[in-house]
Amino acid sequence: MSARIRVGLVTSLLAAACGPKTSSSQDTGDDTTVGDDDTGTTGTPDATGTETGDSEPICTPRDGAGLDWQLTGSDPALPDEGGTVHVAVDDSGRILFAAADATDTDRDVLIGQLDTSGASPWSLRYEGPAGLRDEVLGVAVDPDGRGYVAILEQTRELVSEGYGNQAEFVIVVLAFGPDGSKRWRYVRELPPPVYNDNARHGDITLSSEGDVVVADFAVQADAPPHLLRLDRFGNEVLRTELGLASDPVDSVRIAVTPTNHTWVGTTSNGTTRVARIDPTGATVWEEGDSTYAFLTDVAAGDDEHAYVLRRIGDEEAGNGGFRLSRYTPDGGLVWEADTGFETGGGYPAGVVLDCDGAPIVAVEVSDPSQRLGAVFGFSTAGAATWSADLDAVNIAPRTLARGADGTLVVGGLQGSATPLRPWIAAIP
Repeated sequence: MSARIRVGLVTSLLAAACGPKTSSSQDTGDDTTVGDDDTGTTGTPDATGTETGDSEPICTPRDGAGLDWQLTGSDPALPDEGGTVHVAVDDSGRILFAAADATDTDRDVLIGQLDTSGASPWSLRYEGPAGLRDEVLGVAVDPDGRGYVAILEQTRELVSEGYGNQAEFVIVVLAFGPDGSKRWRYVRELPPPVYNDNARHGDITLSSEGDVVVADFAVQADAPPHLLRLDRFGNEVLRTELGLASDPVDSVRIAVTPTNHTWVGTTSNGTTRVARIDPTGATVWEEGDSTYAFLTDVAAGDDEHAYVLRRIGDEEAGNGGFRLSRYTPDGGLVWEADTGFETGGGYPAGVVLDCDGAPIVAVEVSDPSQRLGAVFGFSTAGAATWSADLDAVNIAPRTLARGADGTLVVGGLQGSATPLRPWIAAIP
């Protein structure tokens, strides 16, 4: 039996004890996901990633989600039209952002920095070949403000009447100094198209050693996924095919642990997969979930655990929601917590970890008349601890980052009619 508890804009579907589903055994190998038991007591992790102890840091409670500031496509810092704003925050609170910048004849990428007040000290436009399209795969920034942007850049388009057009792409990684100075540009050639194009979904993050980590998977053809690791100077440290399913994917998200293992999450035609990759590129553990869902984000804890965020349910039937799951380093499911959108529709934008390692989730909550936003806090044991509505209307959160001082930065889109415009906001 479960209780329906109204929390802000959504209805939390929690167990009767207001906690998540848990399990005390290992994965059975079938559709039943089970894992190690978690009592909710956290502390210092041991060598296996299992938490011990009975105390944890205390974070400042949040009493709301009023916006410190927000920018939309009407602001000079952002494109007037384009794609989702991707965000990352350094230890000084400076925000690196990137978004596709669309014109009548082109689609390039706008990259810039925002300070803690939302002002933009610098920005630049990355332009691939004229008349073709560039898309942002993700952004990352190190504690000192050195930034990295991964881009899917179109290099060629062949128009063939009766046989369909064919497009070719490369993956580009750009590196910038804290002042916007250009440091280096890395290009990875992709295999030729099998069908219409060789586009890839991908993501970028940084390792504990400051290496740049990029994973990419094919959008259309059955082609091997890749993991790329570059040092801070743009030199290849690792470039390898991943021993994972090569099905075409709809989403890719990655996170790197303190021991430089990479958690990889993907969606392929409604099936989500989670894998843990060791520093050599070998697969330590992989599992697929056939429950129809869409994986939207992955976060890695200091204890090597992974927090995986998925959109679940059927919006058309009015029962859409999101699922937050926690996994041990060996793939055991510690718990999963399901939360249903009160309106029946929405999108879980991202998950970050607070100062005590507890997950925070940002979401879009939508109905036919408007789009709203909310943020949720969970304990490390999976219980919902707080929630707050975002003080803005017609917004579609899509990315989430957390600053060292606890400030949340949300990137996405805004507007009441399509095409939506780029949007970014800070929550103190």
